[in-house]
Formats: sequence, C-alpha cells, structure tokens
Amino acid sequence: MLILSAHFVLPIAGPPLEWGAVGVEGDRIVTVGLARHLLRDHPSAAHLDLRNAILLPGFVNAHAHLDYSKMRAVVPGLSLPNWIIELTRRKQACSEEYFLRSVRHGAAECLHAGITTVADCSDTALAAQALHETGLRGIAYPEVFGIDERDPLETSLARLAEKEERQRPWLSDRVRPGISPHAPYSVRAALFESLNTRALDEGLPLMIHLAEAREEVRMLLGENQWKSPIREGMVRYTPPMARPVPYLDGLGLLRPGVTFIHCVQVTHAEVTRLAESGAGIVTCPRSNAFLGVGIAPVRAMLDARMRLGLGTDGACSSGPLSMFEEMRAGWFIHRSVGATVTTRELVEMATLGGARALHREDEFGSLEPGKLADLCAVSLSDGVMSGCDDPFDALVMCGSAETVLFTMIGGKALWDPHGLFTGPCAAYSPQSSQPP
Repeated sequence: MLILSAHFVLPIAGPPLEWGAVGVEGDRIVTVGLARHLLRDHPSAAHLDLRNAILLPGFVNAHAHLDYSKMRAVVPGLSLPNWIIELTRRKQACSEEYFLRSVRHGAAECLHAGITTVADCSDTALAAQALHETGLRGIAYPEVFGIDERDPLETSLARLAEKEERQRPWLSDRVRPGISPHAPYSVRAALFESLNTRALDEGLPLMIHLAEAREEVRMLLGENQWKSPIREGMVRYTPPMARPVPYLDGLGLLRPGVTFIHCVQVTHAEVTRLAESGAGIVTCPRSNAFLGVGIAPVRAMLDARMRLGLGTDGACSSGPLSMFEEMRAGWFIHRSVGATVTTRELVEMATLGGARALHREDEFGSLEPGKLADLCAVSLSDGVMSGCDDPFDALVMCGSAETVLFTMIGGKALWDPHGLFTGPCAAYSPQSSQPP
C-alpha cells in the first residue's frame, strides 16, 4: 500500500481533512482519513508526505475537443454560426498528421494540469489514440453531423462507422466509446432518433451540444436560417417549431446516459425538466464568453441538483486546457452578475460533478474507498498559492498547471515532474510498468 498525506485532503464527497491521507493499493483507493491514523494502522506501507499541498481527486474535463488543441482562440468576436464556418474552413486545410499532433498535445496538456478523465468529442476520431497513449481515462465520442435534408441519412451513419473503426484499436476499459450527435442545429430529427435507438440498444453514452446560442433557438423556432459550413448558402431544413430542450425531450433524448453541453439558453422550467430527466449537463464558462452566447444559469442548475460538470471545451474557443482556468472564469463570470457560485461548488463541479454528468460517479470523481485511484496534488508552497488559507479558494483563485505536483491515474503517477515517486514509492511511478 502507498499512503499519500498532505496538509489538506479534499474527498469532495465529504468534508475536507486537514493533515489527511489517502491509502492506495493497486488501482484503487482503499482508505481515507487523518494521516496519523492511517500511518498508525498501516506501519509497513510506503509513505509519501506531500506536506504543504492539497490532495484531491483528479479533475474531470467533462467536455473537450482535443482535435483543436493547436488551434488556439480562433477568430474572437464572431457569432457562433459564423465562427463554425471559419473553424470548418481551417479544419479542411489541415492534414490527419496535424490533427494527430494536436490531440496528442492536448492530451498531454490535460495530464500535466491534473486532469485524469477527458470526455472528448472528435470529428477526426483520433482522440481515443491520444487518450490511450497518454494513459488518461476518457470517453471518446465520434461526432455525427447531418442537418441538411439534401444529405441521405445513410451518409451520416456511414461516416460515423468510419470514425468508429478508426478509434476502435485504442478503446479499452479505460478509454470507452460514445457517440456525439453534434447539436440540434447540425443533426436532424431522424438522425437523432436513429442514434438514440442504437445508444439504448448498445448501452453507449451520448454527448450533445444543446441550447448554446440564441441563433440556435431562433433556427429551431423557424425565425431564422442557419448558414451551412460546407455549402454555399443556407441549410435546407424543416424546423421543429420548438425550443431546443422541448425538441430533444420529444425525441426521447432527455434521459440518463445522455450528457448535454452548454445549456445557456434555457428557461427556469427547462432547468427543472433537465434536472428531473437524469441527464448530465456540462457548462463551459470560457467558451460561452468567448463566443458571446451568454451565461448559463449555473446557480439555478446547482439549486435544482443537476448532474452538473465543468469542461474546457476546445482550445479554439477557450485557450489552455486547464480546469483551474475554467473554475476561475466560472467564479468571476457568475460573481459579476450576482449569481454567486462558491469555490467549493466549482471544485466539486470539476471533479465529482463531472463524473456525475458522465454517469460515472461510482468509479471516480471523489476520494472514497473502492473508487479508482485517480488523484492529483497541488502545491501550496508555490509563490502564487502562498497566503491562501482555504484550499478551495486556493485552487480556484490561484491554481494552475504549474502548481500540480503529480497526476495519478489508476494508481500510477503518470505525471511526476518533481520526481516524487522514487525510492519506496517507485512502484507507483510509470517507469515500473505500462500505463493502465
């Protein structure tokens, strides 16, 4: 057994422990408690004393696009429809080798920032390879498009099959498959229904962008057309004459096993319905601000006890793939409009909340016996962090990838920039075995 002790241990599912410790054996957490008790009860265990640090579950990046990790901040200031056209234009000029470098870069960036799980939506279906190679835990959702009524349904399904075949060699119990019907503005009803039926039959998770922008709402209500990112002119499409949430509710998609991204343009009644449905929700504050789509009603979502997580979205609309940056943006944005979200709530959203949004809270997201040993540690001795006496405030206000001491996935320290896992702790470093 390895005992990791620190000034603060944040189980998330329970109150913080000052001078706490976590016991790890194999790929699982076996015990959590005060350091003096664990060291007394397990005298032969290897012990790594992190001293002035915070030990917490690894961050769950509940929505990302690793494809775009080398496309930072693409054309700020455009509306969502025009921005998608510009992003698509740039994508079409890039090779598969470029995107493979991009997903590898993004996966490594996540690992170095204390992220242990990534839920990735990928048009290239290359993200699964990067997750596998890096040792990250994740869900790889190949994206599906097909809104234009001129395109046969079979064409969209055939493209999905090609993407699934591309990522298949890299799947495992650690990197699992899903499907991402992209959004109501890019997927028509018949395609949604086909994919939902398959997901239910095969037990596959779905991830869908929903109610992101006002233009999306107006399109579905038949009030404006949507420009095609791949054709000259407008999309040919018969609108459902319904708002995004009721529209997908009518298609049977508001259910457990489905995770919705953004949910900015939602009413109070729609928040209640989403919470009741058991679906997961992921908010991306920096991306929402970058694209000018508005502020998600996170306070109302928390009060409704949603399965609410946090995601970086793609670097093309956020910047660094850092949950520290995402939490910090979330705090300031909501504070500025008087809808206060506490630092403790944000840390929970970035860990256990993300696991709940992905319907995986029984496996990871908190420090509890029996859960996977996915952890990270953050130094409080770093100059930027010094002076914070509350660990949640420290993480949200001052944390960064540079303050991460290590990232552990499945009991192996896959990121150990300071060489902490040497000597008696060498068995827990990746040098002694392959990544899980």
